[in-house]
Amino acid sequence: MTLSSKPMHLSPSGLTLLETCDLIDAVPSPVALLDRNGCIHSVNRAWQEQGVDNDSDLHSREIGADYQLVCDKAARHADTDAGLFARGLQSVLAGERPAFEMQAPEPVGDELHVFRARVTRLADPHGPYYLLSREDMSTAPRHVVG
Repeated sequence: MTLSSKPMHLSPSGLTLLETCDLIDAVPSPVALLDRNGCIHSVNRAWQEQGVDNDSDLHSREIGADYQLVCDKAARHADTDAGLFARGLQSVLAGERPAFEMQAPEPVGDELHVFRARVTRLADPHGPYYLLSREDMSTAPRHVVG
C-alpha cells in the first residue's frame, strides 16, 4: 500500500535537526531518521529496544547502517517482503513518490507478528531526510466503534 500525502516539513517551527531527533524519541513506535542515501541518521528509544527484543542483527539497526542495503540483503535471502520494501524505499529516496507503506508478517521469537513499515520524505532546507517507522500491528490496541 502506498501513501499519497505531501512531504512533511522537518522543522516547520524552526526546530533544529537535533531538536527534531529529540521529538522522535517521544514517539512510542520504533522510528529511524534516514539520510538521502538511506543510511540511519538517528533512532528513537523504541527502535533500539525493538532490535534487542527481536534478537535481530543490531548492526543493521544502528546509526550509520545502510538500511537500503539491509533490505536488499534480506531480499537476496528469499525475503520477498524485504525486497518489496527495498523497492518502495528506493522509490522514495529517488523522489519518485513522497511515501511508501506496507504490512508484512515477521517472526518475533516463536510467534509470527504483522508489522507495518512506512517511509516518508521530510522536507528540510539542509537536504532531504526520511522518517522510517515500524509498528507491530499484532500488539496494536483494537478500537471499538459504536
